Amino acid sequence: MLTTISHPDELLPAITHIPLVDPYSRQPGTPLFRSYTPNLKIYDGDATKVKANKLIQNSMITVRDYNILRTLLGVGILSRQQIQRLFWTPGTSLSTVNRRLKLQADRGVLISTMTYRDMLSDLRLERCALYGLGDVAREILAARSGLQSSRTIAYNPKYYAILADNPLVRHHVMTAEIYTRLKEKSNRAGNEMVWFNEMACIIRDGDRELVRPDAYAVIGREGDKEEAHLFIETDTRNTNWEKKVQSYELARSRGNWREALGSDWFPLVLCVVPNEHAVVRVASLIKSQSVNVAYLLKAWPQFLLEDPYRGWYHAQGEAGGELVKILPDHLIQERS
Repeated sequence: MLTTISHPDELLPAITHIPLVDPYSRQPGTPLFRSYTPNLKIYDGDATKVKANKLIQNSMITVRDYNILRTLLGVGILSRQQIQRLFWTPGTSLSTVNRRLKLQADRGVLISTMTYRDMLSDLRLERCALYGLGDVAREILAARSGLQSSRTIAYNPKYYAILADNPLVRHHVMTAEIYTRLKEKSNRAGNEMVWFNEMACIIRDGDRELVRPDAYAVIGREGDKEEAHLFIETDTRNTNWEKKVQSYELARSRGNWREALGSDWFPLVLCVVPNEHAVVRVASLIKSQSVNVAYLLKAWPQFLLEDPYRGWYHAQGEAGGELVKILPDHLIQERS
């Protein structure tokens, strides 16, 4: 059974993790709220809440739609190609995917832009639209959780903005690709993956924030005691690794990580860095310090090409470094 994870410092621990198991609908194409109507209080003049309520009441939000929203809540931004890989079966036509996403964008559920196609090419990802949560989506998520305001969900629309120039978009897209590849691999191997966004995995000492990973993931299989507990770090060439390593050491020794993560194991820190030169540089820095936290490194180009469960460089391993896997073999082998 997967470890139960809680993070009491956050407003909505129940909706900041992925994946979703929804009890109210069974098929991806069926309306989410056919047999369930949330207690959504409508305020006069609040057009966004009214629109969200109408979409729910008229069964215009499917299980697939809602899972896309939940995943965007967890990772912030997704490309059209990432959404297609995660939520449509292989062979689904591009026009089918685009038509559904455009429909929800027209309704204000999603926001989209084509502005970052060159950036996606530079990252060796497909040139396509980027999507984020619209105002209506946040009201739908709040309503589904029995809340009166979308302001209480663990999501910062300015931080994940895609309609204005945002230098963090590159970082968010890389983190979304890390999520997507780990999720795809987990599905093929018959594993479950639970993912928390950075707002949901901050480690603190009292009111003091010690470290804020880009994400926290737990990968395992029901009935199996073996699990991978992973902090995710995405480096776009801007990470101060000396400060980052010191922050993780402080978090491990003084932080509330056991209570925040509901775990007895301090996670491995899975680091995706820009290139092989960065792997060598960061590994050298880690080896030069006395650290108790384990770091696994991989260059972005290799991450895109290789099995995301294997081939991670462990700087503190035998002989000053070795390639390791994040799970035992029986949880890595893909099912036919």
